[in-house]
Amino acid sequence: MSSAMNKVKQCEAIIGYEFANKARGIEALYAFPAYRREPGSNLKKNDALAIFGEVVLLENLCQQWLRMNLSTGACFRSNIEWTTIRQDVANNEYLAKVGNNNGLDQCVVLDRGTTNVTDKTMATCVKAVLGAVKFDGGDAAVAAVLRRLKLGHELLEPVMLNISQSSFFD
Repeated sequence: MSSAMNKVKQCEAIIGYEFANKARGIEALYAFPAYRREPGSNLKKNDALAIFGEVVLLENLCQQWLRMNLSTGACFRSNIEWTTIRQDVANNEYLAKVGNNNGLDQCVVLDRGTTNVTDKTMATCVKAVLGAVKFDGGDAAVAAVLRRLKLGHELLEPVMLNISQSSFFD
């Protein structure tokens, strides 16, 4: 079994999700450009998947924020509250901390000669993993991974405890 496949298996154990499409999992963990890989490799660096993963993260946070407002029957909370949640959670420093605290730093596939996972690389990997999970397993899978990684905000805790497996719009 390849080193990259071992890292995918390790990642799957950490996030509590098994990729049906292992190539998607490998792509999420690749932190260096394809032109520096072995000939014939068609996997891409995880940047594009990370962009999608950031959108997935923001969508989930916003859905939780909306659920909290709707479930309490209160008027919508301020935009300032949403901005606080977004800025606190969807930033590289916080995402790197979540990734490192959960052991995802051991799963990142680095370029030969690179010995440590920077915060930027770790944050990109976390976002890419979320994007890969969304592509592979959909909304319920992403919600489960977010819970498993404890990727949320204290302002959303009452909602995080009650997130259903169904889609927000069901």
